[in-house]
Amino acid sequence: MVKRIGQDKKKIIYFTDSRGWGGAEKYLIDLVTAIDRDKYDPEVIFPMEVEKRSFEECFIERGVSVEWVNTSNRYPFLSFIRSFYCFINKKPDLIHFNLSWPSFCRYPILAAILLGKVIVLTEHLVPHNYKVEPYEKFYKRFIYSRIFQAIAVCSENKSNLIHFFEVPEEKVTVIRNGINISRFQLSDSRNVRDRISHLTNGKTVVSTVARLAEHKGHCFLIKAARRLMHLSDLCFLIVGEGPLKELLVQDVKDSGMEDRFLFLGFRGDIPYILSKTDIFVLPSLFEGLPLTVLEAMAAGKPVIASNVSGIVEEVRNGETGILIPPGDPVALSRAIEVLARDPEKRKQMGAEGRKRVEKHFNYFRMITETEQLYNSAFSTS
Repeated sequence: MVKRIGQDKKKIIYFTDSRGWGGAEKYLIDLVTAIDRDKYDPEVIFPMEVEKRSFEECFIERGVSVEWVNTSNRYPFLSFIRSFYCFINKKPDLIHFNLSWPSFCRYPILAAILLGKVIVLTEHLVPHNYKVEPYEKFYKRFIYSRIFQAIAVCSENKSNLIHFFEVPEEKVTVIRNGINISRFQLSDSRNVRDRISHLTNGKTVVSTVARLAEHKGHCFLIKAARRLMHLSDLCFLIVGEGPLKELLVQDVKDSGMEDRFLFLGFRGDIPYILSKTDIFVLPSLFEGLPLTVLEAMAAGKPVIASNVSGIVEEVRNGETGILIPPGDPVALSRAIEVLARDPEKRKQMGAEGRKRVEKHFNYFRMITETEQLYNSAFSTS
């Protein structure tokens, strides 16, 4: 019998409870875009609450189908039923759940288990101070006994899963995030500094790219900036949206630093913004393995970031950037001043950072290791 083209493709559903833009969403876009379409047929399913248009455009323009299923945790039974019938209708060979928080996708995962589907999870964020309720530990241990494998994006995530949830070590594989470094080799003539020249001309630009949420530590950056008023050539670019935007903008106004800060909102041109950045900062209280740090390093920029979670796997203190204690605006201000006063150090750290990303956080390595995991799942199912 002659095989039809695509007959042996494995259908993979990528399921996420994402409700906004962040590292987990970038990961999903990169992964689904790059997997081998001769072997896999991907489809992405999102909850109804997410901003539809932006996500749909990202996947549809890449030839990936998108569907929306109401899986809100506010309605557990309905979430379970809707997921159950969705999986029946789609008939996937594998379901890959993309978890930006340990308890997300709870009822869809249970539906997939009941249907006997092959399941892979990606655990993006398992904070070192996670407070586990008894029912969460029971739930996590139960689903880990039924899934094929979980992907931890950094070693600390794996350690925290084992420590807090007591999941079996052999069920967790570390596949570190990777980025497409070629995106940061700029040859385009567009100039971000020209578009925001009223703030940045002749300045040392400090930027951060992160969702405007409490754990990202923007408030500490504002406090640090207050201590740096004597450096008149500093300016700060805040890229991202989130629930704290109004409070942060007001904090900057109250501090009399409106001429130093520019809130750029969500941007699709991060490589161009980073190309005009002198120092990248991420003062988070906790993290997984943040892609924004890797992007800044790939752009050849020195990084100042909190010494938490996966960040310590990315940044080499004193070599590719400066690590500081979380929640410490004094240490943050000192680190910014050190680099602001030393362009040569910034250049050296940026060059070393790019080398590190090329060697350890390559996009193609992440894709290859994930595909190998899929192949193992199919061969044992």
